[in-house]
Amino acid sequence: CRELQEEIEQTYPTDVSTLIIDQRNGIKLTRQPSINYQKLLATIFSSELGYELLQQLLLKRSISTVAFCNSHYISESQLRRKIKEINSSLKKHKLRITLSNEITISGEEYKLRSFFFVFLFTIHRQFSFISWIENKAAINQLSEQIVADLSLESNSQTIEILSIWVFIINSAVKYGWPLTYDDSEKQILESFVLPKRPPLLTDWKNEDWQLLVIAIYSSDIIDFHLQVNLSSLEK
Repeated sequence: CRELQEEIEQTYPTDVSTLIIDQRNGIKLTRQPSINYQKLLATIFSSELGYELLQQLLLKRSISTVAFCNSHYISESQLRRKIKEINSSLKKHKLRITLSNEITISGEEYKLRSFFFVFLFTIHRQFSFISWIENKAAINQLSEQIVADLSLESNSQTIEILSIWVFIINSAVKYGWPLTYDDSEKQILESFVLPKRPPLLTDWKNEDWQLLVIAIYSSDIIDFHLQVNLSSLEK
């Protein structure tokens, strides 16, 4: 409770929320009605070992085992147990973490990017709440331009969600991880009438743009419609 009290004090002003601990009267949490605890939960979750491991792997795909153990003051056996625990959850996504001299996460590229989005959105909900991301202003600006190009409703929620995707794709482009699809996946993509990639996305390939557009369409979070040729899927 003392640790939670400290986290609340560091995250919110005392007039917004506070945890009162009284040995005689007990424990009481006070907050303003307009405040939710998403930011606090994100802070707590992001300090957990599993978060640190997934965050680095989804960003870099492979990291040094020795460096990770040393920086987090854990043994390789502790790391192995944590990876086994995480892998049990990743199995349904057809992703896997392996451990040797390097810790590596593997799986199809579009699944890795999609899981990265789910991971960040579930914990943080808002792009602005992800403290470790650098150059946020540039990502937000790019997202605003994409919103305009796709004629999406321009509001803070749309920008916050889209910025997570833009960050993930930008990172993948930076590291040079290509998107590939099998024949059935290509057929699904070809059934959509997709808008052309904007000229401003000079570093992106068409596949990167297609993934973003499909992700927006299928998320049911941002109001966006695409024309779908269902007859092409029946062949």
